[in-house]
Amino acid sequence: MRAPRPVEGSGDFAWATAACNSASTSGLANTAALSRRIKRFWTDAITSAIRDHRGLLLGYSEVARDLTERKLAEEEIYQSQSRLAAILDGSPSVIFVKDPDGRYTLVNRRFEESFQMKREQVLGKTDRELFRSETAQKFSEHDSKALAAGKALEFEEVIPQKGGLHTYLSARVPLLGEGNQPYALCGVLTDITERKESEQEIQRLNRALQDRVIDHSVQLMQAADELKIERGQRQGAEERERTAHASLREVMQSSPVPMWTYDLETPALLEVNNAAVALHGVSRDELPHLRMSDLYPPEEISELGEEVNSRGIPSENPRTCRHRAKDGRAITLGFLARRVEWDGRKAALVVVVSDTESARLRDISTALEAAGS
Repeated sequence: MRAPRPVEGSGDFAWATAACNSASTSGLANTAALSRRIKRFWTDAITSAIRDHRGLLLGYSEVARDLTERKLAEEEIYQSQSRLAAILDGSPSVIFVKDPDGRYTLVNRRFEESFQMKREQVLGKTDRELFRSETAQKFSEHDSKALAAGKALEFEEVIPQKGGLHTYLSARVPLLGEGNQPYALCGVLTDITERKESEQEIQRLNRALQDRVIDHSVQLMQAADELKIERGQRQGAEERERTAHASLREVMQSSPVPMWTYDLETPALLEVNNAAVALHGVSRDELPHLRMSDLYPPEEISELGEEVNSRGIPSENPRTCRHRAKDGRAITLGFLARRVEWDGRKAALVVVVSDTESARLRDISTALEAAGS
């Protein structure tokens, strides 16, 4: 009869030794040595009846085998697994492990909460059995890429959940075994839905701020034209026109958005702000000698001039123009152009609108409001 049991204390061990007096001496010595180091140990005992030739019971023999090290190792493994489970279930990220066939072998509590599935429903199943076909297909593609690469890869995944779509930053990590062959795949999904929504809101505000800057620029240009029309009708109109142009000059020079004017006939540069100087890579000393043809291809200038003369007002969408800076940089600009009279010359005012950095747009918006007040 086999009966594994724990034995405690030196007295119990002495009892066990006496009961197993027919066991091998070396085995008992090993067990006794272990008993002096620890208070609790385990044995596997085999007890046999001893009978004579007539079948009468003479006594019992017992052979005991020490199982202490195995039991302690099992307890250590159990404790380690319990700690790992506590860490996984306490994580705010969705964590799972799949075998090479794509079947789930482990999921944490966050997985259950996020996808409204119990662990028992998930283990042993594949994505196609648990999720919609398009979601399962996306998961399978990402799993295959990570396993083929043999290293961790990151993806952005949009997953339907209760309450709407959620965006996750997903890491797939192959678990490699002998010969660097994957025996499992671990996934860690971090919900970044709120961060993505914040980024989209910032982009929306930036676009709204840019639109406001452009509207103010157009209003200021139109105000200058209206003052020109009223010049012969109202006393002091010329002074107001000069003031408007002075305000426009002030706005141009203080603006972080590149702006400049050029003569439509020559086409020489008339006024260039510091941002435009930096954009074109020229110095202030060179500006009086430069023409638009020194900075842009002739066909771009011709088309721009025709558009300004034909429209007389800015188009609804920015125009795209190619430019190569003095240092050799190739630049593609988006800008609006408006016909103006500049120091008695027919000119065009150009405003670059491709820069959507919020800090710069707030500066130009504030400058334009101050000029218009």
